[in-house]
Amino acid sequence: MGWMCNVRPVPDSWYAFSRCTWRLPQAASQRSTLEPTHAGHRSSGSWHLRCTLSIDSVLGMHRRFACCKVEEGTPFARWFSGDGSPLPKEPEAVAMFEAASATLTAAGYEHYEISNYAKPGHRSRHNQVYWKCQPYYAFGLGAASYTQGRRFSRPRGMHEYESWVQRFVQSGGGCPAAALPAESKEEQLLDLIMLSLRLSDGLALHSVQQEYGQDTVASLLPTIQGFLQEGLMQIVPELQQSGDDSAPEPGGCVSDADGYGDEAFGQLCRRLKQGKQCRVRLADPAGFLLSNDVISELFAQLDPSTLSQVL
Repeated sequence: MGWMCNVRPVPDSWYAFSRCTWRLPQAASQRSTLEPTHAGHRSSGSWHLRCTLSIDSVLGMHRRFACCKVEEGTPFARWFSGDGSPLPKEPEAVAMFEAASATLTAAGYEHYEISNYAKPGHRSRHNQVYWKCQPYYAFGLGAASYTQGRRFSRPRGMHEYESWVQRFVQSGGGCPAAALPAESKEEQLLDLIMLSLRLSDGLALHSVQQEYGQDTVASLLPTIQGFLQEGLMQIVPELQQSGDDSAPEPGGCVSDADGYGDEAFGQLCRRLKQGKQCRVRLADPAGFLLSNDVISELFAQLDPSTLSQVL
């Protein structure tokens, strides 16, 4: 894993890359998913080759990496019980993620979300509803919805789900979440930080400042500066909107070569003070690899006493 091994551990959720293969619909596909399979362990080299061959042989506008980890009590865990971990070691998992990022971006795909790549104009509009905190309904066993500022899930078991539907019909319908408390402003802020940083568009600090106050942003800035210097985050001063997609304005991202010293960080702070658009995003691939740790550290900087005054 090299230098990153000395910074923070890579989340376990990335360890499933070696057990993946391209699965495509029988018809010509515009979208494909890299999903876990039961095939034997593959090296990062062979997996990189499969990625390259898949890109060369299939015309697709969207690619998704579905990462997983072995959870206790699941069929996946039972299949491999006693055989040791079927997942690669940390350095190999990192190499696979980096190879995927390099291969797909070189082929013209935008790494617009931690697990998703798309050709320009072909981001998943469906999933962006989740990542941009917009309301949605979901139906079926265990389906989670977000509407009227409330999150709720339907029962996971069939019998429980049938009983739930029957009670819902007998009650006259309406919003299933109406009786639940709405998300607090603090919960909305945490959602905004986490979901925004999953996207390459990043976190709009000027919007956070407008909605949650200067003190809230000020509490995040020292940690953001540290991540900028470590190469885990980047500054994106402005975004140019294009249809349903968002793309960094050409030349808008401060170069890594600048080192994010006092001058670049000072520019970021001045833009915030002037009320101008200013975003930070996770670097690709290092920041995306360590997204859980970066986001957790930002959460830890939020002062409950300051939040209570603002929110």
